[in-house]
This record gives sequence, C-alpha cells and structure tokens, in this order.
Amino acid sequence: MNIEIIFDNGGGATLQDRDNNYMHYYQNMDQLANDVIDLKDGGTTLDWDGNEFEEYLQIQKDNAEDPDEIEEDDIFIDPSYDDIRNGGYRVFTIEDLLDYAKNIDIDDISWGNIRDTVQALI
Repeated sequence: MNIEIIFDNGGGATLQDRDNNYMHYYQNMDQLANDVIDLKDGGTTLDWDGNEFEEYLQIQKDNAEDPDEIEEDDIFIDPSYDDIRNGGYRVFTIEDLLDYAKNIDIDDISWGNIRDTVQALI
C-alpha cells in the first residue's frame, strides 16, 4: 500500500494512493479519518468517488512546455525537504499517522488539521 497523507499549513490535507492513481483533497478531517480507517481495514481507493488525479494531470499538462513529457508520477504531491522543514507540509503514511495518533498528546499538536484528524482517529 503506497498511500500518503499530506497535511498543508492552509488547513487541508491530500490523500494520495500512488498504486491506483488516486488523489483527493480534504477540508473535512473527520472524512479523512474515516477514509484512513477504511484503508487500514483493507479498503481500497479503486472504487472511491472524488478522485482528482485526472484534474491534477490536466493542470500539469496545461502548464507544461511539452505536455507529452508529463509522466503520471509527476502528478503526485512530493513536498521537498525544505517545504517540510519550513512548515509548509507534514507527510504521513497511514501507519505513521495511526502511530502518531496513539502516541501524541492532542494538546501538543499545533496544526489544526492534524489535531482534528487525530481526534477523529482516536
């Protein structure tokens, strides 16, 4: 399972499943938590609604000098080390997020979107 949850400092999060070319942006962290639990329990994104991968692909092609050079792997969000270190993003796998939720004190979480997701997971 090659799934990542990327929290942004704007209050949202993106779940991306690289194996199934699935991407979805969340503003409702309860829904994100439900989807994370579904995936942990063996669910799959193959039949989920809300896949925004093709939208992201088209945006990349529209902005590229040579659209034929855009690969599917180029579409996924890959925050750089500096993006993460400078506070723009936090990236978790499902396992990492669930472990984080088990081992963190809610009061120690400064990002509202992560705190809301962890609360919903608990």
